[in-house]
Amino acid sequence: GGSAFIFDEAGDFPQRCNLEMVALEPLQEADDLALVRDLLIQHAGYTGSTVAARVLRTWDQAVEKFIKVMPVDYRRMLNDQQRAAKSSAPVPVEVTRG
Repeated sequence: GGSAFIFDEAGDFPQRCNLEMVALEPLQEADDLALVRDLLIQHAGYTGSTVAARVLRTWDQAVEKFIKVMPVDYRRMLNDQQRAAKSSAPVPVEVTRG
């Protein structure tokens, strides 16, 4: 379980993917954007990748070609954890003195 980020330059990934097992999302969340950009910087630095360097140079346009892949079961587990965390949050209590 976990998410993946796909650079879908050709725009055909959804047709080549088993959509019964995963959900596809645009790369929009600030944390995801920062993670992918940092990974690209590291990859370009370690490997000298010209593709990574090009993506970084054209980041504002290239980011539209990324897809976040989330397994359906993993998304369900994350949603369940978020609901559980919200329901176990302390409830504010008004204290009156008499």
